[in-house]
Amino acid sequence: QMAAEYGFLGLFSQLPFDQTDQNGNHILRGVPVPSPILNGTLEKPGVTRVFAFGTTPQKIRRVIVTNIFEHEFPGDLLGNLSHNRKFDVLNNHTCVTDGTGNCITNKLAYIYEDNGEGNVPNSRPSDGPGSLKTFIGEDSVGLWLFSMNNNDNFGSGKIDAFTIKVEPQNIDGTGGLRAVLPNTFTYDFIDVPPTATNLQVCVSGNTAPVDLYVRYGDLPDRNTFDQHITAAPPGDCLNITPFDSPPLRPPKSIGLDAWPSE
Repeated sequence: QMAAEYGFLGLFSQLPFDQTDQNGNHILRGVPVPSPILNGTLEKPGVTRVFAFGTTPQKIRRVIVTNIFEHEFPGDLLGNLSHNRKFDVLNNHTCVTDGTGNCITNKLAYIYEDNGEGNVPNSRPSDGPGSLKTFIGEDSVGLWLFSMNNNDNFGSGKIDAFTIKVEPQNIDGTGGLRAVLPNTFTYDFIDVPPTATNLQVCVSGNTAPVDLYVRYGDLPDRNTFDQHITAAPPGDCLNITPFDSPPLRPPKSIGLDAWPSE
């Protein structure tokens, strides 16, 4: 009296689906590419799917997506990325324009970065709904599905390449220095175990004042946070206990971010 529906897909790639770069980040390659962008209508859009796979368990600190495609009418397209029942709409009927305001229709790299760290050249925030920040704290293992939806029956184009850069959680001091540029954030997170009695978050090695924000269960910003300190050079620590207000408590991830102090 119960049933389930499964889909099966066979894919072949000459390159690894998932590869680690020199900085410990995972590069997930989408397949199959190149893939034609299918035409459709408002009632029944054409859908082109590209699949990427995470093969190594890794908690996510940041996701950067590069979608290289070309189309005669890129403003007719909507691209959605989903993973672990979460999603982000990368391009929502928008395009990169030339100097005259017209959409660039030849092959172009659309680079998406939503953390706002300011260190990814030529990147742009995703259009939404959703955000790449939604994936912070998730495990990168498993299917990442990108769907390019086309609601126009005219024009032609293709997805030439699709990659996902997954930067891992980096809070133990072994991952190297992290630059916090002026007027930007850098985010991370930590899962507090049920038996924890104290959480200490430290900034060290900074050469200018840095604002540190902590928020329970979500990412903080300069207006919405639970705890905050300004860490003067060469660093300072923020301590949170069950007796603070709000108190230290499990099990949600606590969002951390740092911002150069004014």
